[in-house]
Amino acid sequence: MPTMPDRLYAVRALRRMRLIIEMRLLQLREERLECVRQAILRNLPPDIRPSGRRGEGARRPDPETCEQLFP
Repeated sequence: MPTMPDRLYAVRALRRMRLIIEMRLLQLREERLECVRQAILRNLPPDIRPSGRRGEGARRPDPETCEQLFP
């Protein structure tokens, strides 16, 4: 039977790993949404495309990733 410190360490480790996984899933979701946004903009006629630039803080996904999602 594990001792109290071992159990506490295991609980903390599991909590930390769950947080890391959740953060990665959010990052992947944001990248996918950006790919969708880019695909929509590519298909819009030039006269109705928004002229403003996206915020500089926005992370641009890898073009290869977007090509895999939307060939």
